[in-house]
Amino acid sequence: MLLRAVDDFQSRIIPLFTTTEAQAQKIESLTRDLQRTSREREKLKGNLKSLESIQTRNADLVSDVGRLQQSLNEAVTLADLARSEAEKFNQDALHWKKDAAKVGEENKEYKSMLDRQARDVSEVQLG
Repeated sequence: MLLRAVDDFQSRIIPLFTTTEAQAQKIESLTRDLQRTSREREKLKGNLKSLESIQTRNADLVSDVGRLQQSLNEAVTLADLARSEAEKFNQDALHWKKDAAKVGEENKEYKSMLDRQARDVSEVQLG
């Protein structure tokens, strides 16, 4: 009977301890994996927050680029307008200079005519 009890112990209880020990090792391994996974998850949460912040900043920058592009286009349009106006003013100034030179020449002619008439009148009165 004792032999039977020992055989029964060896066949039922020892495998149960072996199974329990293997399960304890598996639980320990799974606990380590869970802790590692939890740390990785927290790290990924931090990365996600950082990524969301970067995406928000990127959206802001894209918006800024759009506004800057619009401002640049307006500046180019205004510069073209100013250039066109400057060319017109330069043409007007050139025209005014030509007119002024022409009027100057006419004034010289009129002065010369007045001088001749004054001489002629003077000669007529003296003579």
